[in-house]
Amino acid sequence: MSRLLEELRQAERTRAAWVGGVLVACVLVGFVVVLARVVQLQVAPSEDLKRFTDDRSARFTALARRGDIRDRRGRIIAATRTGYRLFVDPARLETDEGGGYNGLLLSISDATGVDVSTVAERLLTRLEENQRRRESAGEDAPKLIRYVSIGSVLPDELLGRAQTLATDRAGVHLEEVAARETPSGNLLAAVVGKVGTEGEGLAGIESGFNASLGATAGFVEPVLDARGNSLWVPPDGYVPSRPGSSVRLSIDLELQRIVVEELERRVEELDAAGARCVLLDPETGELLAIADVIREIRGVEAGSPEHKAAIAADQRVRVITMTPDPMRATEPALARVRCAVDIYEPGSTFKPFVWSMLVERGEVRVDEKFDTHKGRWTTDYGRTLTDVSAKEEQTWSEVLVNSSNIGMAMGAERLEPSELRDDVLRWGFGGATGAGIPGEAEGLVTSRKNWTKLTQSSVPMGYEVGVTPLQMVRAFSAFARSGNRAGEMPSVSMEALIPGDPRLRMTERVLRPSTAEAAREAMGEVARKMAERTPLWIPGEEEFGYSIFGKSGTAKCVSPRGGYLEGQYTSSFIAGVPAEHPRLVLVVVIDDPGPETVKAGRYYGSMTAGPALLRIARRAMGYLGVSPDVIEEDEVAEG
Repeated sequence: MSRLLEELRQAERTRAAWVGGVLVACVLVGFVVVLARVVQLQVAPSEDLKRFTDDRSARFTALARRGDIRDRRGRIIAATRTGYRLFVDPARLETDEGGGYNGLLLSISDATGVDVSTVAERLLTRLEENQRRRESAGEDAPKLIRYVSIGSVLPDELLGRAQTLATDRAGVHLEEVAARETPSGNLLAAVVGKVGTEGEGLAGIESGFNASLGATAGFVEPVLDARGNSLWVPPDGYVPSRPGSSVRLSIDLELQRIVVEELERRVEELDAAGARCVLLDPETGELLAIADVIREIRGVEAGSPEHKAAIAADQRVRVITMTPDPMRATEPALARVRCAVDIYEPGSTFKPFVWSMLVERGEVRVDEKFDTHKGRWTTDYGRTLTDVSAKEEQTWSEVLVNSSNIGMAMGAERLEPSELRDDVLRWGFGGATGAGIPGEAEGLVTSRKNWTKLTQSSVPMGYEVGVTPLQMVRAFSAFARSGNRAGEMPSVSMEALIPGDPRLRMTERVLRPSTAEAAREAMGEVARKMAERTPLWIPGEEEFGYSIFGKSGTAKCVSPRGGYLEGQYTSSFIAGVPAEHPRLVLVVVIDDPGPETVKAGRYYGSMTAGPALLRIARRAMGYLGVSPDVIEEDEVAEG
């Protein structure tokens, strides 16, 4: 009996094992089938399922704010705000009721302020391309275009229209974008530059300081369900945005406004083609203002048929000498910063640099006398030079005071050509100042190979050398610094500096303090003599009230086709104010004073640029709180 029971139990165990094995096999087969189906759905899903097999994640961009640009007193020059831009999804656009897209194009134009022809060009080409792509067959068919932006950031007055259009028309949307605003308007437009639609600086300070100003957008990338709802954010699905850093410029907006106003006033008074001005703090090297204006004039192109006809008839016509700047009218932020990129021949304003180097080298004594041949002298190689002040004899100091071409050429003869050229380079001419203005010109210094006897006598008079106003104020600052720092050129900065900044110590000595002071004393006499001969200050206006040292210069305009133009000049004046402890070094350049000014013989730098410089200096001194240091004669009499 027990044996029978044991056999029954064994049979039961065998049957259970067999059933279990069958079940396991069935489960394994089912698992393989399911796995195969999953693979099939992943690799080759049916058309009905393809729309459910997209990547179950979406990236949402978190905007980052670009850094502000402020002036030295903290006033906003350029800042970023959040705005909206209209964009279109061409794949979802629907035609108008009567067919076509004319109504939609007009609505988009009305809502964005963009010309309808521009809207049509951007949109219709994408619609046509999408139609072509739809007709393409096969797995390699390109994806449809889904995004076309229209215009830039919407102004507030158009935002309501755009929102209504986005609500009423399928495929029209608004996106949040960063908008760059410049409350200072065109006062500094070319200097500040422009920011592109992707937030990158394209020109000016926006480009030069892009590493500091630029922001990095962040993102959130959640995992989505089949309906597009967020499920969770993985550890690597979030990156915070990084805002840009603010930049505080050395520019003072009020000084900039003063400069622009006075330049605009002066070019109108003189019928000039343009004017330029730079203000620099000689102690720190900070740029306080840098501006230029251009005025449309009636003139002809050099070498044009009109110009050739005038030459043939021995007639004088006004030739356009300015480098074309078409962006100034249409996109001021992309205009040329002419104070930094357009060179000119400085004329007699260059004489102090050569004059002082001859003293520094010990080649000339300040009280040494030169035979200046009553204002007319011919060199041993046949070049005849003349002076405005015809004098028999002049000391070296008087050579600078009277702006003697003859005396300067005689002094330069004591130098080897290589020495004179090296001295010019030592002042920083022929190299950029490194102020941080993109595209800054290096200027033009004749090469050793092409340096001739004519060059040797031309350079001391400010010819055959090309400079920028920016280079001039930096070099001239060596005369304006005080004490042991006299004779040192500062490093030019577009950023506001604080005490202790290492850039304040980045100077380059070109002269001994005693030489710099001798040059400043001589140029103080230059200003006094000039005021006696041709009053710098305009009669009828309030007295200037400040001591000044400086130098005027007048050079013939260079023809765009080579050589010089008769009757057209570049006139300039450079100075330090006040003379004892200069707060400012400034230069004013007048581009091509008008024919009537030339005809009246009032085209010289002292008569054209001088009054503008003094107007700017007087207003600037008042703004900076610098008290007048000159007591007028009538005030003494009253006392």
